[in-house]
Amino acid sequence: MGGRTVAAHIDDVVVDRLKEIAETEGRNPSQLVAVATKLMVSLSPAARRALIALDSSKPEEREFASRLIGRAALKARERIIVARNGQHRTPITNQPLDSEEAIEAEAVAVSRL
Repeated sequence: MGGRTVAAHIDDVVVDRLKEIAETEGRNPSQLVAVATKLMVSLSPAARRALIALDSSKPEEREFASRLIGRAALKARERIIVARNGQHRTPITNQPLDSEEAIEAEAVAVSRL
């Protein structure tokens, strides 16, 4: 599938963080921007407006929102993998998945099925 290049104005702090994440993930920054863009345009209009509004939030508000969004993404990924495998799993920790670390550990375990 072909693609086109688009430009974005991103501050230096975000660019540096994007480069760090890309290196850690073994991807290039443009791939990460593409994933983020695909997600953004697939959201409902209300969710998109909420996400755009978060851009002007205080840092602690943005951090809070980022944690909630991250947890939702991990939970969605887990449900997709479980649905693909057609089985119900009990969390490997036998504890509620109520922290980011617990959810991420469970998502990793499920992705190895």
